Amino acid sequence: MSAAAVSPAREDSEGPAATKPSRRRTHTIVVGLTVLAAALALRYSASMPARVDEPYHVKQIEVFYRGDCRMYVPPGGVYPFLAMLPGYHAVVAAIARLLEVRTFSELRLIHFGLSLLLLPAAYFTARAALGREQAWLRALQCFCCPPIFALCFVVYTDVFALTVPLASLACCLGGRFAAGGLLGLAAAAMLLTVAAAGFDRATLAFLTLTWLGTTLPLALVEPRYYLPTYALLVLLRPPDSTRHELTQWAYFLTLGLALHAIHVHGRYFL
Repeated sequence: MSAAAVSPAREDSEGPAATKPSRRRTHTIVVGLTVLAAALALRYSASMPARVDEPYHVKQIEVFYRGDCRMYVPPGGVYPFLAMLPGYHAVVAAIARLLEVRTFSELRLIHFGLSLLLLPAAYFTARAALGREQAWLRALQCFCCPPIFALCFVVYTDVFALTVPLASLACCLGGRFAAGGLLGLAAAAMLLTVAAAGFDRATLAFLTLTWLGTTLPLALVEPRYYLPTYALLVLLRPPDSTRHELTQWAYFLTLGLALHAIHVHGRYFL
């Protein structure tokens, strides 16, 4: 057999290998820019005063930190401020006691650490639905989605309450139904409105909007109450070209940083 006859086969076999360095560079750049954006947002959130309900969530965490299992009731109030089971607050208080920290900025840092758990939950959800190739980028898209990204830097229950049921979904898609059921029960102790009502809205929105074929026109309507909608639209949308996926990641990261900057300057909050 001549050399000319085998050269096309050699070229085809070397084609995928030739793209691996390019993919690694792309992965490195995307992950690096995401880490840089999160670090900058975390740095500037240190100067951001407490937002809306944040002081009340911190008060409930402080109650648990002292070893008191009662719900926080505002001065002059009759009923507890929280309208959900305080599972998130108990987790943050337990970590704070373990680390022996309790300042407001330190609690925000603990919250950010818990928010990072969204990445593996999103990754394994996307991997079970779409495969390994696009899962890493879909997980970063989910993390950078504007309302989700902005809520990673304030002591709010929403991101962690999204992470737990998303981990439950990942387990179920992967065939680990017992673990998925346990995480689903745990989700109810984090924030029942997001775990239940939020995922009902998410399912309806996914079924009715998936035909759009893109998450670029994602509307920020009642953003805090539609976090599961955004997550499922990002993670379970049919696969697309790498260029389009990178475009959506850049779009989300830009809007996420912009929304966080608006929060820092106190002009708007979700």
